[in-house]
This record gives sequence, C-alpha cells and structure tokens, in this order.
Amino acid sequence: MDVDLVAEVFSHWKFIMGHERARMDVKRAQVIRDRLRDGYSLEDLCLAIEGCAASPWHRGENDRHTAYDSITLILRDADHVDRFISMGEQARRIIDAREQRKEVSGPRTPPTEEEKARVRELLKSVRLKRVA
Repeated sequence: MDVDLVAEVFSHWKFIMGHERARMDVKRAQVIRDRLRDGYSLEDLCLAIEGCAASPWHRGENDRHTAYDSITLILRDADHVDRFISMGEQARRIIDAREQRKEVSGPRTPPTEEEKARVRELLKSVRLKRVA
C-alpha cells in the first residue's frame, strides 16, 4: 500500500477538520489503509471527509455539543464511507449551484445611495403603519 496515499488522506482530514495538531498513529493509519484496500480511491476518501465536514451534526451541532469527526469514525467501514461520500457529493452539488448562480447574476455590487434611501423610506412607512 502506498504510504503517500495514507499520508495524503490524513493530511486532508487534518486540514478540512481543523485538527492541525493531530498525529498519525497505528489505528489511524490502519483504517485509511483498510479502506484503500477495499478499493476506495484517494478522491473517495477525501470526499467522505468533506461530507462529514458538511454535516452540522457531526461538527457538533447536536444534543451533546460534541464533534463526531474522527478519521476512524469517517473511515470505520464501507457503510460509513459510503454515507459520508453521499453527503460530500450533496455538499458539492450545493456549492456548484451557488457558483453557477453567481456566474449568472454576476458579482454583487454594493447598493447605491438611491437604493439605500429607498429602503429607508420603505422602513419608515412600515414603522408608521405599525404605530397607527
């Protein structure tokens, strides 16, 4: 098994999840090697990591306020990898759609003074209607 691939997956996980101080150990290296031996590509494993990162629940927005983003969880077995790959693909589709909308609508420009004045007038009229 290519040691460079294992190191690349681990490096990607550290960067994406913000675990820059994390160190490779036997358990982490083994789970990466096992998934590569299962036939998952470097791209597959990186996409699974990104899928986990795209999940608010796994980032800690859950009832325990705990992040569940360890590389041993993400790559635990084929079921976990497949689930996180699916989440990563969905996140990439959302990002692509946003990028396409930006291209179609063009870059956003700051509002003009005329637009700001119009908004102020509208807000004033709303406030006056509430008071009346």
